[in-house]
Amino acid sequence: IPLLYFGPPVATVSPTYGIQGTVVSLKGSNLLSGASAVDSVVVFNRKAKLQFANDTLIVFKLPFSVPSTSAVNVNLKGGAMWSTSTNVTYLRTSVSTVSPQFGQIGTVVTIRGSVLDGFVGVARVTLAGVVSYIQSQSSKEIVVVARASFPIFGNLVIENVDGGFSTVFDTWQYVNESIFTS
Repeated sequence: IPLLYFGPPVATVSPTYGIQGTVVSLKGSNLLSGASAVDSVVVFNRKAKLQFANDTLIVFKLPFSVPSTSAVNVNLKGGAMWSTSTNVTYLRTSVSTVSPQFGQIGTVVTIRGSVLDGFVGVARVTLAGVVSYIQSQSSKEIVVVARASFPIFGNLVIENVDGGFSTVFDTWQYVNESIFTS
């Protein structure tokens, strides 16, 4: 049975920018264009993680990419495809400094860089896997307070309210209180 194509669906894209993990929604009508399901969503020439799809809503997470702008390509079961007329822009979070890079409960840590909040806000910052208390945040600086942990070395992860995240590997070390002096 041949797949009937009913013309390009009208879809709104929201948000139109983000970082890795940002949840993006396509809203419109006839998004499946007569197909039974979405096979894949491709943006920035990479396959996105499809979260949900029906004839009026497609939800996916942005894949990792270099900063660029791209249409969203929706590949349907049976081989048909369509693209959005609205582009999505991939933003790169860049961490320039983390100071200090070690500490314990109560240590105030300043993270500086660009697009740190993904322009939507920071939901959570983890230091070596431990959720910290966010004292202040902007696109260029986040100040957090370290919570209690046993000695451990690990990553800094910034998670945005829209699901986007950035990881800086091997950046933070919790040390024993007895050997830390300010």
